[in-house]
Amino acid sequence: MNQGAEGKVRREAGKSGNGTEARPREAKGVEVAGTGALQMLVGNLRLKSGGWGPRVADLIEFLAYGGFRLYTEAQWIMGDDIDWLRKEIVVRGDPANERTKNGEMRRVPIIGDMEDLLKRMQKQRGGAIEGKVLEIIECPLLCKRPVKVLYSKSINVIA
Repeated sequence: MNQGAEGKVRREAGKSGNGTEARPREAKGVEVAGTGALQMLVGNLRLKSGGWGPRVADLIEFLAYGGFRLYTEAQWIMGDDIDWLRKEIVVRGDPANERTKNGEMRRVPIIGDMEDLLKRMQKQRGGAIEGKVLEIIECPLLCKRPVKVLYSKSINVIA
């Protein structure tokens, strides 16, 4: 093993941390759900999960279409961060330290599905989105039943 300029240990290619030959890892059995499953999940939430269901569906779609981190990015995005002219969302992160996880502001393009979602949210609120874009940031119990409806076993869902 070599030490870098900053004193951090760098591993040589093909070597594990203890100097022995590294073995390739086997892929874990993760099933991937595409956009069809995402649409089924949010549709189920909107129709069958009571008053909070539509807000949870908005949260899930917002995260999926923007690729935002929930606690360090998405929950802090405000209506003013939506740049309709450039079709971008400005991600600033937590206002207390004005940082995202990586410490930088970034811009996320507004894809067609995201644009549809944001326009629907505007309509539901009677005009422009004022304040935070997301009305809720958690849904552990509310999401459990719709996911069980879609999948008969526990799996990792990647949209």
